[in-house]
Amino acid sequence: MEGRRSVLQAGVIGACSVFAGCTSTVNRFVGGQSTGGEEIPDAVFTFDYESAAQELRVTFKDGDQPMAGALQIRSSRGAQVRWNELGSTSVTESSRLSEGATATIGPSIVNWGEPVTVDERIKLVYRPNSNSPATIAEFDVETAVTVTAEPTSDSADRSTPSETRTSTSSGGKLTVFEDTFANSNYENAWTVSATDDEQIREEDTYLLHSSPKEYNEGGDMRSIESFTADGVQRIVVEQRTRTPDYWGYGFGVTDGDVEIDLREHRWQANDSLKLEGGTDGNRTIETATTSTEILRYSLTVDFDSNTITQVTRNGETYETDYDFSDEFDNSYDIHLGEGRGHEVEYHSVRIEKAETDDTEQQVTFPVELEENVRGGLAAIEDRIYAIIDGDPNYIARIDPYAEEVDKKIDISHDVGSGMTYDGSDLWIVDFNSDDVVRFDPTTGAESVEFQSSGDPAGVGFGGRSLWIGDIFSNRIYEYGRDGNEKSQFPIGSETTNAAGVAYHEDELWVMDKDGTVYVYTTDGNVADQRSVFSGLSGAAIDSSQWGVIAQDADGNIDRVQM
Repeated sequence: MEGRRSVLQAGVIGACSVFAGCTSTVNRFVGGQSTGGEEIPDAVFTFDYESAAQELRVTFKDGDQPMAGALQIRSSRGAQVRWNELGSTSVTESSRLSEGATATIGPSIVNWGEPVTVDERIKLVYRPNSNSPATIAEFDVETAVTVTAEPTSDSADRSTPSETRTSTSSGGKLTVFEDTFANSNYENAWTVSATDDEQIREEDTYLLHSSPKEYNEGGDMRSIESFTADGVQRIVVEQRTRTPDYWGYGFGVTDGDVEIDLREHRWQANDSLKLEGGTDGNRTIETATTSTEILRYSLTVDFDSNTITQVTRNGETYETDYDFSDEFDNSYDIHLGEGRGHEVEYHSVRIEKAETDDTEQQVTFPVELEENVRGGLAAIEDRIYAIIDGDPNYIARIDPYAEEVDKKIDISHDVGSGMTYDGSDLWIVDFNSDDVVRFDPTTGAESVEFQSSGDPAGVGFGGRSLWIGDIFSNRIYEYGRDGNEKSQFPIGSETTNAAGVAYHEDELWVMDKDGTVYVYTTDGNVADQRSVFSGLSGAAIDSSQWGVIAQDADGNIDRVQM
């Protein structure tokens, strides 16, 4: 225990009173129900969030004393660690928490190792055995904390942003692209250009761009696929530099002729976070950072007004009206890198699009098809992928606007009983073989990654996990993409033939072949249920930019309204 504690990085937070920007919230859930031998504790916890360090301290105040080894701290981004395993604690697995016991999570904490961001939700889950998790407290960072930062328009004005926070809601946003660089095939989504002495390669969970200290003339990465330049879109990139001084790193958008970059510069006289390119030229937004931690940057682009309206760096928000006139055509690419003199890790890239009524009305549901959807569904941008019951099965790529199949893709697995998209690859579960298959939608390459427990029917991806339903035992299994089982829970006696699973807004939507849809929390608690279809011969369901979509009794694609 002491050996693990000794590697805890410096700077663990202390009392809330010494924090800048500390937000404290008290949370109490009433316990008492049985969890297979032990009652759920009736406990009170406080949550103290420190915005600058992106750390959250959890304190047990009073009530029933939870056992440390049974208490998990879970993030909506997928991280989960038992209380006693954190580097910020000093208790054993069998210890009971005493009043005032604290645990801190954040980028410097052993066994957590990542920032707690404004858009996260943290849960305390009590799990004395493998089959009976229960949420006993939760904390929504976004609703508890608010940051407003005054922008700077030039290098002469570089005032430190105030710690008045404005939450940025994820509601009304559609994720149209995401890459977490976790599958060693980044070249299927990006074109790479590197010089002789430069390295661009994928590590375990990020992409490394290592470039010598020679100004300019560096390589870059550009998205293979172009994205429609319309409406309001937000490009979000999580990245970190390995050195506090650098020539420049960042990301941007381009249509081939015009590039607009958000770039950090911190070398000699350069000390700025800048927007570069477009009609307005170079504009300093803020001073550069010396942080070598993972930072989340974003550009909010209004393609209708031809302006960049907002820049963010972690919790700091800078309003702007950076003009790029009408220089963009109807589409754009994302580009990373390009500068030199750095070692930069890119951890994720995501595009969010503002949801409008027009977006909702562009597709008329149900989407009527000649083919009958019987297996799985997945949505990738404005296309729907569906497993079609054929001889053998195949994947149909569907244009829902035209109600037609614009591409057919062969698969070797004849019984594809579920499908989902993880931001770069499709995942298919095979009911007969129990195989969990990774499928590249661009190249058609397949690989069996692992075998699931039981009889898989339905799979969803979210929170960095694959959620697979077992049709006979009526259980949900949570797996990492490496095949390691993270958790499991029963989905109740209500479901008789649960054959479809979708991950939607931090919940699991389970579709029974009797036409009932059940909404579960990731702890296994029923949040909602409704009979939506009848006479189903399959149970395909998925989360998409149009909400939750599912195969109806006629084999067409319909939208589930709960």
